[in-house]
Amino acid sequence: MLQDLQPYHYDATFSPRPICAHDFVLRFEGDQLLLTTDDSFIPYHACMNLNSADLRFALSLGEMGFFICLSPLTTTCTLQKQSIHQMRSAQPNWVAFVAMTCYHLHTWYTQHRYCGCCGSPLHMHHHLRALECPACGNVVFPDIHPSIIVAILNAQDELLVTRYAHGPYQRDALVAGYVEIGETLEQAVHREVKEETGLAIKDLRYYGSQPWGLSASLLMTFVAYLDGSQQVHVQQEELASATWKKRSDPFYISETKESITAQMIQDFIDGKLH
Repeated sequence: MLQDLQPYHYDATFSPRPICAHDFVLRFEGDQLLLTTDDSFIPYHACMNLNSADLRFALSLGEMGFFICLSPLTTTCTLQKQSIHQMRSAQPNWVAFVAMTCYHLHTWYTQHRYCGCCGSPLHMHHHLRALECPACGNVVFPDIHPSIIVAILNAQDELLVTRYAHGPYQRDALVAGYVEIGETLEQAVHREVKEETGLAIKDLRYYGSQPWGLSASLLMTFVAYLDGSQQVHVQQEELASATWKKRSDPFYISETKESITAQMIQDFIDGKLH
């Protein structure tokens, strides 16, 4: 999956450092990432007249550091634009992980320039991955949205497979949604299933989790069993379809299995999800 970064290890401890010649700079324009013509991140040594005040340390993998640039970028490289949605399947996995994690942080930085309490410009916190208001002391941490995904199985050993009604992702998916204020994860699973499909479920068990920078989410996934009628009533505002599928049926998922959804569906196909 996306977070499988061998041979590298990601340490989430915030340990910013000055940028070095062997580091890389990521510049986003909307949901487009600037890359070199060989689909690589922009090396710092190729950047011209770059103001360090416009750089934000994002993460390190091995000896490589990755920095987000918040201003227009001039380089000695010929550049191209790549949709961040296409970067999710970039190989090796660490390339996709870096792109999506930096996109998550870039979105947060650009959406939080001013203090929500007093309106003053926010500054980088001196030792936390956070923004701080020098006027009133308000501290703002990165946005991370808790979300749930659930694989629903019935007595015929079938999996409920969905397609989203909107957005760029049009492969097979599972019932998913955001956790609401005051809700437990388990309550969110039952509510989303009922809202999107009209189904009731039981015997909920945890499967795993995954960071997902495209939506600034932390995905928490579950497996559940149908409880009662398997007649589906699709919430058309959210889903284009919801269909029961057998293991032998055709599925349309990413070959790279970068998402935990794709991995769960593959586990079902392989007889490992039950």
